[in-house]
Amino acid sequence: MLNINLGDADANELAYATICDVMEYYGLDFSIDIELVGRDDIPAEDSEAGCMMVSDGNYTVYLNDKIDWTSEKIVEAVAHEMVHIKQHELDGFDLEIDESESHTATFQGKHYRMDNLYEYWLSPWEMEARAMEKFFLMRMATKRWL
Repeated sequence: MLNINLGDADANELAYATICDVMEYYGLDFSIDIELVGRDDIPAEDSEAGCMMVSDGNYTVYLNDKIDWTSEKIVEAVAHEMVHIKQHELDGFDLEIDESESHTATFQGKHYRMDNLYEYWLSPWEMEARAMEKFFLMRMATKRWL
């Protein structure tokens, strides 16, 4: 089941198409909600977007309502967060952020500790998500969604 509420029918349709494309590509099947929320509601306050597991097999993707969401940005953000969900479902990805803003993660059986943003941005799960957001942007353009 997909629930999408971005406040605009075209944006909702584009987000839906992006989710379906990512899920088809990876062979995924689970429930997801997408919401456009205020900055205070997004887990990382400087994020454009984020995702979290609500319950086993159910996820929510958040898009920051302070961002000017072009079609390209919607595809990239939704695809990026969907790749993180794929990583959780298929690659054993688990990220923990503690009070000191230190991050620990498990990904593909390896354990990581990141003490700064640079280590986080160079982590294998972020590098994969950033690469695949561009891949899905190209796929959506090829399918004439953009």
